[in-house]
Amino acid sequence: MSRATSRAMSRSGSGADTADTHGTHGTDTHGGGTEPTGLRPFSIKAKLGTLVVVSVFITTGLLMVALRTETELRFITVFSMIATLLITQFVAHGLTAPLDEMNTVAKGISHGDYTRRVSGADRRDELGDLASTINRMADDLEAEDRHRRELIANVSHELRTPIAALRAVLENVVDGVSAADPETMLTALRQTERLRR
Repeated sequence: MSRATSRAMSRSGSGADTADTHGTHGTDTHGGGTEPTGLRPFSIKAKLGTLVVVSVFITTGLLMVALRTETELRFITVFSMIATLLITQFVAHGLTAPLDEMNTVAKGISHGDYTRRVSGADRRDELGDLASTINRMADDLEAEDRHRRELIANVSHELRTPIAALRAVLENVVDGVSAADPETMLTALRQTERLRR
């Protein structure tokens, strides 16, 4: 299972590297778009930048109100801190909730549940890219596990026939139905040779 996991992660990682390469030197095609990665309006960097700008505007606006209405500075400071904290909490929840889900799905995959998938792969930001990579890795691992099970089933079926025939020959010899003559031993030998193929 560890080799299958390594192969799947290698393929998923190479896909992510390719996406990063295209995103740095070309355009981002995530979600069918063609906009440059550096200018994605929904990226985490853009959201954090917007948070800083909004916080500055709120603080500046409250200070201007304080100067015009002669409101005490301490009240303005408290209001600006509360507004900034509320906005920060809203943005932080939007960032941490998908990460918590990815962590839960990744733990399930690590325990062999390859049917788990991460939602939000259609997001147009870095978290959407990460969700897509995790889902591709899960697809690869699920396919590897299915092929492994099919291989084990086929091998088990191929082994049952010669083993059953060999057992029948040996039981006949033990029960006295057949003598341990060269012909009987040759039949048993042929069945063992089938096991080596």
